[in-house]
Amino acid sequence: MSTPMQRTMRLFFLFSMMLTAPCVPAQDRPDVTPKASSQNPTPAEKGLQKIDLAGFAPEDFDWKAYFANSDHSTSSDYTLATNASQVLRARIDQLCQQYRALMTSRKEVAALAVFDEMQQHWEKFASAEIQFVGSAWEGGSGAKLAYARHRFEVYLRRAKELRALKQASLHLNE
Repeated sequence: MSTPMQRTMRLFFLFSMMLTAPCVPAQDRPDVTPKASSQNPTPAEKGLQKIDLAGFAPEDFDWKAYFANSDHSTSSDYTLATNASQVLRARIDQLCQQYRALMTSRKEVAALAVFDEMQQHWEKFASAEIQFVGSAWEGGSGAKLAYARHRFEVYLRRAKELRALKQASLHLNE
């Protein structure tokens, strides 16, 4: 039988290990099978083009101006949306890591567990929302773009939500 201190240390160790684990998008996790093949970009399509954010955080960047650079072809719009999604996904992962590090340094084990549960639920919700919107376009030439564009919108919304969460939660105040 372990003491309360041993259990606390064991939990702290487990959560510390989670801190170093990257956030994996729900559609890329092996336990979530995509409903449509056009939801995920192929490895060749994952080539990230450098986006100059002009010193802005991704959630504050002028994405309308960025998308205005499209030649309005499906291919161009898809590439822009995919690249923007990858930038925002990296930002989501960065914010999650910062928040986990802060809670771990404060030994807020319970808060960290709730945060991780919240993020896991969001991953499932995001995947389902992207699937829902994209599937409406299945069978048409705009399906691939619909998935990519909505993924961008979902990720942008989440990056903004995570930043707002820092101001709303005392667990994340620095």
